[in-house]
Amino acid sequence: MKTTLLFILFALLAIPFTIHAQSPALVAKFGVDGELANDTMRLGPGNPVGSHDWLKQKNGIGIGLVDTVGTSIYNPLILSGGNISFTRGQSVSRYAIVDNMYMLDTRYGRDGIGTGGGITDSTVFKNSNKNGGNPMNWGFELNGGGVQNKNDIVDVYAHMRRNGTTINSTNPSPLYLMAGASTLGTEGDRYIDFELYKSRISFNRSTGFSNSGSSTTGGHSVWTFNADGTVKSTGDMLVSFSYGSSNVTDVAVFIWVSKTNKDNVNPLYFDFIPSEYFGEGSNPDYGYCRITQNNGLPNFEFFATTNTFTSTGPFWGTNSKDIGVSGSNYAAPNYGAGQFSEVAINLTSLGIDPALGNAGNTTDPCAPPFTRIMVKTRSSSSYTSELKDFTGPYPFLDAPQVPQQIAPAKLTCTINTTTLSPLNPQTGAFYVWSTAGGNILSNPVSESVTVSGEGKYYLTASIVSGCMGLTDSIILTRDTYQPVATAATEGWVNLLYPGVLANLIGGNDSASNYWTPYGFSSGLTWEWSGPVGYTATTKNATTNLEGTFMLVVTELRNGCKDTAYTPVYSSQTLPVHLVRFQGNMNKNNKVTLNWTVADNETVKSFEVERSFNGKDFTTAGVVLASEKSGTENYMFYETVSGNDKVMYRLKMIDKGHDIDYSRILIFQTKTLITNDIKVYGNPVKDKLTFSYYTNATQQVNVKVYDLTGKILMSQKVNSAEGSNMLSLPLNSTFKPGVYVVEVFNGSNSQVAKFVKQ
Repeated sequence: MKTTLLFILFALLAIPFTIHAQSPALVAKFGVDGELANDTMRLGPGNPVGSHDWLKQKNGIGIGLVDTVGTSIYNPLILSGGNISFTRGQSVSRYAIVDNMYMLDTRYGRDGIGTGGGITDSTVFKNSNKNGGNPMNWGFELNGGGVQNKNDIVDVYAHMRRNGTTINSTNPSPLYLMAGASTLGTEGDRYIDFELYKSRISFNRSTGFSNSGSSTTGGHSVWTFNADGTVKSTGDMLVSFSYGSSNVTDVAVFIWVSKTNKDNVNPLYFDFIPSEYFGEGSNPDYGYCRITQNNGLPNFEFFATTNTFTSTGPFWGTNSKDIGVSGSNYAAPNYGAGQFSEVAINLTSLGIDPALGNAGNTTDPCAPPFTRIMVKTRSSSSYTSELKDFTGPYPFLDAPQVPQQIAPAKLTCTINTTTLSPLNPQTGAFYVWSTAGGNILSNPVSESVTVSGEGKYYLTASIVSGCMGLTDSIILTRDTYQPVATAATEGWVNLLYPGVLANLIGGNDSASNYWTPYGFSSGLTWEWSGPVGYTATTKNATTNLEGTFMLVVTELRNGCKDTAYTPVYSSQTLPVHLVRFQGNMNKNNKVTLNWTVADNETVKSFEVERSFNGKDFTTAGVVLASEKSGTENYMFYETVSGNDKVMYRLKMIDKGHDIDYSRILIFQTKTLITNDIKVYGNPVKDKLTFSYYTNATQQVNVKVYDLTGKILMSQKVNSAEGSNMLSLPLNSTFKPGVYVVEVFNGSNSQVAKFVKQ
């Protein structure tokens, strides 16, 4: 089957035909029986228990389609003669599944009436308006007016459903249109037009009709066709039926087309009747053309009935010239016999279901070509007769689009899985998730999913399964931006006097509050730990213990951490004069440590201590001092594995058995190549400890400047390929202030600022 474009009404593409007998029935669980209540069949066969209809009985188990919430206020107004107009939508969400059927949309409209004596209908045509005219030129009674009782609209109803939930090209659930109307009087035949607009036509009593369609195509949206007769784009449609006191007598369908297409195009699913074509003027370029069934197509399902009995009206009341109270605008709780008529058409049996033949196309079988409906009456059976009364336009089949935007989400240092959800979820919508590079852990056909791993994730949202949807994507990234931790010590402790405290100085707030794609810092937490189970949770702390203290700074935004270390010395310790302490780790995880001391003749030995957590140090090796006096160089090396980070310090023992500790050197076993210098323990006190990277074994020049550019220190340092660490003492030349350290390898420089306390 060739492509079809439509959703609902390719439409009623129906066919002029005549029905001379009642055909009430229970149609797709909907009662076409001349009355409004569910769970009831006044006419026709079928078990009414659980059936649907326009309104719900209190004791019924089926649904009433019209939303009646808040309508109780209208009952006393109408029954006392109030001439009011209002409209109601569907009692369940559009496209909701009820009893395993899609409820697409419902619209009820109550029109005002004109009974004379100053009682006017606010929506009445004026002059000789015709269906073929431009709606924006239609005249209307500015102050309201009246029409014949048989032309005076009171209540109108429209509904669309599928008898099931399947939307495919091979065997879709049948698509039905139900419609109903009542007029004030029952004398003679009534001629009702249900006009469906592609544009969102509107009506304002001050300005009239607007937005009905392009003025270049006669004020309507026009149907166009492909070369093979399939529909290229939909336009406006007119569905008309006539009824009397006992039955429905005629149904016709017109579509708005150009004269050129009417004369030259052979539509695939129906035929034009060129002689029944009317627009503006005697030879219009655009107009409504009646369509008929193609030869050879099977008969389609159609059901129609008029209430041949007094039937219950809407519970808020109606108006009936036959049985109503004349002193109250003919207000009545019921419809008089022959006043109300309703029809049902199986659109799928007509071959105009948009799901048919839609597999593999880009056309959405759920996107209706119409957005508004207006109901009108004519003066006679002629389709060029004058228009009399109208109600609407009302929203109808303006299918909702499901928002597909994804709510923001991210992974962090502490969050390895997260939930992705629509930003504005819609009840009953159909959601499907997919990914490129990521990992979906839960059912992808659901409103929300649990995911892990960075990557691109997609959400396709549609009103129901089988409909085309809108797609949004999100690139899920991991926020691993770390804070900047610094640690320093002020003062010494005295092991003989526990009341003597050293100050532990933590930071760094300002350095941690830098711009990231996830925002600035949301705040920090501080966790100190040290010897003998020492802990503290403030930025700055105090201690009377000697040893190395570790500070872990955590960013509240993402849970990421950074670590800094600082030693606390006892005033009894006379530190060994350590001139330089540096190290390197190569790509094979071989660590090489080098250090230089002055007054070597005072040194007894060195213990190289290793730690993997910054708290617990163990002896990795012992290096005995040489007998040389003055300056001496020492070296230690080993290979480590199995940990992401390793730390070293020197325990220096002089010949008087006094002990001193060096700064801690930190190495990453998974080296992150960077061109930046990282200063440890910034601000510094008496030693400058920093790391830098070289891509080859080479000698580098290390210089320290003040902010005027004056060189205060310059040393040649042998460096190995990979990450290097260096610890240099700062003499009295360095006063408190800001300095710059530079590592220059002959072609490239690495620089960093540090603060001297």
